[in-house]
Amino acid sequence: MPQNWKTYKLGEVANIGSSKRIFRADYVPFGIPFYRSKEIIQKSFGEEVNDVLYIDPDKYYRIKEKYGSPVQGDVLLSAVGNRSGIPYLVDNDGDFYFKDGNLMWLRDFKVLIDSSFLVYWFKSKVGQHYLNSLMIGSAQKALTIEGVKTISIILPPLPEQKAIANILSAIDAKIENNLAINKTLEEMAMALYKEWFVDFGPFQDGKFIESELGLIPEGWEVRRLDEVASFKNGKGISVKERDDAGKYKIYGSNGIIGRTNKLMFKDSVIAIGRVGANYGEVHYSVDPCWVSDNAVTAQPLGSYYWWLLQTLRLIDYSNFVGGSAQPLITQTAIKNHLIPAPETELILDISNKMGRLFESIQHNNTENQSLTQLRDSLLPKLISGEVRLNEFDLEEVLENEI
Repeated sequence: MPQNWKTYKLGEVANIGSSKRIFRADYVPFGIPFYRSKEIIQKSFGEEVNDVLYIDPDKYYRIKEKYGSPVQGDVLLSAVGNRSGIPYLVDNDGDFYFKDGNLMWLRDFKVLIDSSFLVYWFKSKVGQHYLNSLMIGSAQKALTIEGVKTISIILPPLPEQKAIANILSAIDAKIENNLAINKTLEEMAMALYKEWFVDFGPFQDGKFIESELGLIPEGWEVRRLDEVASFKNGKGISVKERDDAGKYKIYGSNGIIGRTNKLMFKDSVIAIGRVGANYGEVHYSVDPCWVSDNAVTAQPLGSYYWWLLQTLRLIDYSNFVGGSAQPLITQTAIKNHLIPAPETELILDISNKMGRLFESIQHNNTENQSLTQLRDSLLPKLISGEVRLNEFDLEEVLENEI
């Protein structure tokens, strides 16, 4: 431990507790957002919060006046279930409240500790190991307030804590910015697709003809999906064949589910969830990969991969669902789905234009992988004092590492 670093119990440097009890009768259709651990975990990972509950504003403001409510710089920590121990640094989120028992509330930090530094400490292997050691319960894991208070944390001087947090948060900010750009690029690609193949915008001044799908531009035809793409089920892969450090990603019905050193697809492929709650979810890989038997795979019969991806994304798969125990869609149902299709030259042209947008997305994804590796390699070195920070040039590090 560096000479000027000191050890404290977490309960010595922060007020650790939870919220006041909120009852189901306090829920209202609109009001103050009320977050459970699920929503706080989503916010921690920069994801969009869905299924938000709301509580009565009068009830909230009475609690806030008497007991306070989360403010910027506070930390919320998931405390129940398999995803316990995930921290969220409260941002300028406006008024909200949270479920007691599900989440711990760390606030009123002493001048000895920076809450941003604490969040990164919680995310580190040291922090996660410590939290895991405090879990109680066999059926459902949980953290206790008293247990978290006993955590021993080694703290550098406050200026160094802030410098460490600033470096790591700057990397996270670049990652989040790339994700935001990617979202915009995805929206642009879909808007381009819809303009041509759903709204028929460029053809509005031309002649339309009747078809099984309604009016379509003259010169277009109705085609089955198996006329433009090949489909087959993915393949099961055993636990022994999985490897967390494997070269290839494994795709299931809900996206990436692991890695393996076995190769199934060398070329770009699309995976459509075919069973369970994630049926109809569409994921794509331009890299060699494996697709599990929980998904149907699709590959274009021509050089129009991005057009096919958007076509598959817009299908309402609920029309294909069969099965009694759980939802199931079949290859046959997908293959027989009808779409309006113009001449191949137009499909190729628009697919190529969308492809340029997706190239930018892939570039950002690659950069984010490098940034994530950089952050994850720096984190343990910074919080242990192996790397010391007086003045740290992030741009120089990024240039060297990426």
